[in-house]
Amino acid sequence: MKVDWNPLFSPALIASVGVALFALLGWGLLILRQRQVPARWIYLLAGMRIGIILLFLVCLLRPSFVWKRTTDQGPALLVLLDASRSMATADAPDGKTRFQETAAWMEKSGLGDKLAKGNQVYWFRFDQHAYQIKREELGATKPMIQTSRYAEALTSAWEQYRYSAGEEAGSARVVLASDGNDRSQKDVVELARSLGIAIDTLAPHTVESARDGAGNASIVSIQSPRRVLLGSESRFLVMLRHHGLANRLLTLSLKQNGEVVASRDVQFASEEHEQQASLVYRPAKSGFREYEIVLEGFPGTAPSRKMTVEVVGNRHEVLMIENTWRWEFKYLRRILGDDPSFSFTGFLSRGGQTYVAFADADRQNQLAAFPRGGDLNLFDIIVLGDVDPRGWAPGLTESIYDLVVNKGKSLIVLAGPHLNSLASVPEMEALLPVALTPKSGEPQAGPVKVQVPPALAQSSFFFNAGPKAWADLPAMDQIYLVSHKKPAATILLEAPQLKNNYGPLIVAAEHAAGKGRVLFIGTDTLWKWQMSGTEAQPGVTPYTLFWQQTLRALAPARPAAGGNHLWLQLEKTAYEVGEEIILRAQLDVPPSLTESRPQLRGSVKLPDQRELPISFTPDPKKQRSFTAKLDASQPGSYLFMAEWIKEGGVVATSQTAVDVAHTPDETGASVNQNNLSRIAASTGGRIIDRLDRNTWPNPEKLDKKPVTRTITASLWDNSTLLVLLVLLMGSDWAIRLKKGLI
Repeated sequence: MKVDWNPLFSPALIASVGVALFALLGWGLLILRQRQVPARWIYLLAGMRIGIILLFLVCLLRPSFVWKRTTDQGPALLVLLDASRSMATADAPDGKTRFQETAAWMEKSGLGDKLAKGNQVYWFRFDQHAYQIKREELGATKPMIQTSRYAEALTSAWEQYRYSAGEEAGSARVVLASDGNDRSQKDVVELARSLGIAIDTLAPHTVESARDGAGNASIVSIQSPRRVLLGSESRFLVMLRHHGLANRLLTLSLKQNGEVVASRDVQFASEEHEQQASLVYRPAKSGFREYEIVLEGFPGTAPSRKMTVEVVGNRHEVLMIENTWRWEFKYLRRILGDDPSFSFTGFLSRGGQTYVAFADADRQNQLAAFPRGGDLNLFDIIVLGDVDPRGWAPGLTESIYDLVVNKGKSLIVLAGPHLNSLASVPEMEALLPVALTPKSGEPQAGPVKVQVPPALAQSSFFFNAGPKAWADLPAMDQIYLVSHKKPAATILLEAPQLKNNYGPLIVAAEHAAGKGRVLFIGTDTLWKWQMSGTEAQPGVTPYTLFWQQTLRALAPARPAAGGNHLWLQLEKTAYEVGEEIILRAQLDVPPSLTESRPQLRGSVKLPDQRELPISFTPDPKKQRSFTAKLDASQPGSYLFMAEWIKEGGVVATSQTAVDVAHTPDETGASVNQNNLSRIAASTGGRIIDRLDRNTWPNPEKLDKKPVTRTITASLWDNSTLLVLLVLLMGSDWAIRLKKGLI
């Protein structure tokens, strides 16, 4: 235990007040003695007044006693009841809605009383967000008109719990009462795992049967690039869910203009509720292409989803600079040479200021000598090998920094013995996503086993190939050590068996640097993935897959070879009917080349092929930036076009597209028990069986952990000091009154 002081005034002032009070005390005692008051009463009054003065000074100092207490505490219990549109479906046996039936059963069965025995129980109703309520309010709660989004609702409930519990907030467990119809684009399982939360699921009791008798299936989500390069491999990852279709052979197809351009067979195992499948296609024509993904092979309506993808015909220019000949230069040059979406230009040092140039014959830049600052504007991606920038021409490192941070281009750094030289150049060190150490230029000998962090399997660097392609990667011969990742950086490859104070050693990491992106690869033996990696398909090694996806992930939206100066960007990648589409336009030219008020003309082609004009409003916070807004009134693809008008002519044009989906109508949707089972099994929770009390959550039996809390007792805040002071002063006054000393 310790004492904390929180004085009302400065200690010097309080000490001065104390001295003055003791002086007055001495003067008062002297007066009592002159009046010949008996000595015992003088001593008694002196003691009491000394106590009053000391207690008054303590009141001014406001002491608090602080100590720590350790107690065993179980996790908090967050009870989330789905109050979305689908829970308003009145298909319970007694004619009640799903929400009414679930809430009533929890009270009647005793589950509500059992949950309430926990020392920290929080009740929520939710749709797209969670709203904290009291347990007794459940009966009066009505389902909302919104759809349910589990991940967003859990995030909202978790934040409210942390705020309410304050310092006492610890771990939590969730009871999710819902029909399983989750419309979120995020997976609640991944969120729960990241928060360390187990989810128990409770389904409503209904009389529904599976649609069409033979089962049904749905397309849960699609991951696809919104923008692909002409001729490059485009992969669509489709998450499928079924009910009653186990072991049935289904067909997943990708269609363009009604024609099947890619397809594959899909079959669910007996215990499999969901499955991820991929479709691969290489677009042969540039422009905006509408694709449709369809799942067929069972009675009833085949589920389908449409999306619009922009196929870009411009090639991206890549510049690579190496100080020493390394295998990485050879293999990466071959990768780029075989890829129609990229043009390669390379410079390999022959000592001093002498460089040998390598370039594709059909490149669009005409750079013949080692680049200087202004030459970098010709490129979209810069790859730096084992370089020492201290020997470059003045201004080149500053130009690289400007190209990435201000112009939105990308930088790749391949580690080598000269890695430490980057730390000595402020512009280069600031761009790196990792912090270097004095020994970063000294390789750590291998073999070093590496892995893709599980949470990164769906990132743009890896998702096209699927998680199996990265499950067993060849070990690295050596890696170059770094300290840790910088804030907001993402680790792409790590060495799980080698650790420092920050965790597993980092082998590759990337982050956003201003408008651009920077990738760091901490090894010079990545090329061995080409020699010893397991081929995902004939001729496709992990090395090929990694660089193909990496180059596309880093390819800037505005290629240097495009020559365009007007760019359109949507605030979101997808919308639902009823939402407001926000479109931003940016003129990428110096102020000296634009008018004080540039004129933009815009239009949109709606899904029904009607064309409407749209107006752009200047952004007051950003020069040469404009905003247009449009209400999404119908589902389908919206194609936006903008033109920069100068002196009566069109100087630049730009187009972009976005897909608008139907607002999901959850009314009457079947109970998705498969999804509820998946959530419970994947998070370490249970499926609550109404007939089996052993499956019911029991707060009293949840694992408890010792929790240490800081307890503060303020004597001033609880009025203890004030009461004592009043008692002493009252006693003094009573004695003087009784003895006639007043």
